[in-house]
Amino acid sequence: MCGRVMPSVMRHQAVTIHDIRDRVLAFDLIDILRLAGPDAESSSWRCRNVECTGDLAEELHRVSDAESSVTGPEMLRLAGGVLQVIDGDFEAYRPSETRPWLVVRAIDSSEYAVITQDERLLARVRERFRDVRDSPNDAAYVA
Repeated sequence: MCGRVMPSVMRHQAVTIHDIRDRVLAFDLIDILRLAGPDAESSSWRCRNVECTGDLAEELHRVSDAESSVTGPEMLRLAGGVLQVIDGDFEAYRPSETRPWLVVRAIDSSEYAVITQDERLLARVRERFRDVRDSPNDAAYVA
């Protein structure tokens, strides 16, 4: 047998963010999407199981209930127009890919999970937020 080296398979990694201020999360979905930058804008997004409050809450609920895709700029607009995301799964897809490159999960108003293969994005998350924890169980969301 030849000494061929098999390429390593990139696996999704996950972290959870728990930054609290005055007993509530000190950030929201829009803050995470802004960290993803141009990649978030060039992706299509699917939302599921969304519960939120704010000016654009009803619009975001409609997108979630229909499980329809929205553009990156539309996702940023919606995320910027809600006051609080209580629950929801937000999946970003690159053009022509069938698996999300990024999943952001709002969990019971107490934390967010960020699931991705993009180690640079995870590094930005760790740099931007204070209470970031590895979460291998959340990585299975995309497996």
